[in-house]
Amino acid sequence: MNTPAETSTPVLENPDPAMGDPAPADIALDAIDESHDELLGFVAQLAGLLGTPRVVQLEWIQPCCLQLSRFEADSGAPEIQEYHAGGTALRLPLTDGATETLFNLGSLVSLDDASLGRWLGELYRVSGGNVWLSLPVTASRSRAWWESRCFAAGFRKHPRLLEVLPYATLEDDGDTLVLLLQKIPDAGLARYPLAALRAARDLHLDMTRETGRRSDAHLARYQLARRYLPESGWVLDVSCGLGGGAALLADARRDVRVMGLEASNFAVAYSRSCYQPGQDNLDYQVGQPCDLSRFADASIDLVVAFELLECLREPEAFLAEARRVLKRGGRLVCSVPNLWVDEHGQDPNPQHHQVFTFAKLAKLCREFLTPEHAFLQTAGGGLKLPRATRQLCQVPLPPTGLQDKAEWWLLTAVKY
Repeated sequence: MNTPAETSTPVLENPDPAMGDPAPADIALDAIDESHDELLGFVAQLAGLLGTPRVVQLEWIQPCCLQLSRFEADSGAPEIQEYHAGGTALRLPLTDGATETLFNLGSLVSLDDASLGRWLGELYRVSGGNVWLSLPVTASRSRAWWESRCFAAGFRKHPRLLEVLPYATLEDDGDTLVLLLQKIPDAGLARYPLAALRAARDLHLDMTRETGRRSDAHLARYQLARRYLPESGWVLDVSCGLGGGAALLADARRDVRVMGLEASNFAVAYSRSCYQPGQDNLDYQVGQPCDLSRFADASIDLVVAFELLECLREPEAFLAEARRVLKRGGRLVCSVPNLWVDEHGQDPNPQHHQVFTFAKLAKLCREFLTPEHAFLQTAGGGLKLPRATRQLCQVPLPPTGLQDKAEWWLLTAVKY
């Protein structure tokens, strides 16, 4: 049971309309056993969300028998065929990468573990990019279970997942579990299977290939940063890690150029292999966060710095550089953990050199930029507020009386 101190709802400000969250994607989350017209409506919404005129539905009748339906944009009834897989091959009658978007409305749950693993491998092979799964919730197969199986097959969380399922809604899947997945490029997956990531897990995490609250929270921060994307221009994601957040930003607006900057050669090589293919507006470079000398004065529209300031011995050096490279009217979006300390008053993470409260964060940023919006985030399951639920909301600036309600603080600040 959550304690009142951990679940009290903060007093929210009305967001700036110009910066408000886009409305959640208007797509049916429970499109199982729908009528023909409702199914066509769902397909049209899915095609619109993902920008793919051709969509394929795969539904299993038996482990070796399935129905394949091909939908074309602006057409009527789909082309439907029943397919029987022979022997143990379990191979779909589609060429590699044949369709950009595949979906399944529940029949995958009928497969046993061995058959499911083989068929997920086939979904990876024939998918050109996107997979939507709507699955009845069961006690034995949770979201974490399904995500782990899909990640093992070569998929990751889709950059538009939180358009369909806003962060707070992930707290309860209800009767229907929805997964929106993206295929990892073949070459990237071959070079960086999950086993390769596990070996480097102490230093590097790809949150799109991790399940659970902390990965959801990480992606939610980037989803919020999309509010502040310019119509065109340059976005710099400093200390971008393994690159998934920068890719999420680049996916949101193709007229914006996004560069991920990271000190780790491994992380940049990973990002280039797994995220850069097909993203002409996305690049990754090796670089230190406090040295942005490669960027000209007033050349960047938005600087993103999530979970960075606490890792710096001299965060002032980074903020001075951020101010220099930002255009007039440009923004910094940053986050810090809120007072993550153990019983000795120390942050147990050896990578952290700063302990932040909101007051310390605001005071530091105010030396270089003008604070604009404040956000409180919780995820639960961690060092601070372990029983809290997923939440990311705008709060008054300054957030008086909310210091013990946040796991992370997010702040936007403007260069005037």
